[in-house]
This record gives sequence, C-alpha cells and structure tokens, in this order.
Amino acid sequence: MVALFETLLMDNLGIKLQLKPGIDTTAYLYSELPGHFIISVDSLCQEEFEAYFSSDEYEYLGSTNASGVIEVAGEKIALDQMSLHWRKA
Repeated sequence: MVALFETLLMDNLGIKLQLKPGIDTTAYLYSELPGHFIISVDSLCQEEFEAYFSSDEYEYLGSTNASGVIEVAGEKIALDQMSLHWRKA
C-alpha cells in the first residue's frame, strides 16, 4: 500500500479502505506483489471500468475523500502524522 499512501500524500487526500473480511490486514497492507497496481476511477465511470474485467481481476479498495485520514479496520491515522514517520525512516 506504499503506492496508495504516496498517491494520497501527493494530493492530500484520505481514504476509508474497505478490505475483504477475514484477511490478515497487516500482511495485506504491506505486501506489494508483482502484477498488482492501483488505479483511481471517477465514480461516474466505475461501472464502465468494471465492465472491462471479471470480478476476480480487480478489487475495490474504497473511495478517496478530502479528510487527509486513512481509515482501515476501524483505525484512523492522519496523513500528516504518517508522513512525518515515513520521512524519518
């Protein structure tokens, strides 16, 4: 999810991630498997985008918002706080 974080940070956006139930959240968020990519689609074009793929070829992660906060599994972290820790690493 580093690519997602960098994109949100660049545009100062937030997101409420909607992960599949029953997955290992930590493993999912920190794995960057080859062949995976993140794409942002305007909500007005979502149906058209999804029509190009079978449902097992893509995964809806959530909608961006102007909050500057990432929310996942009930936990929230502000991008500015996350950015400070990330830049120190």
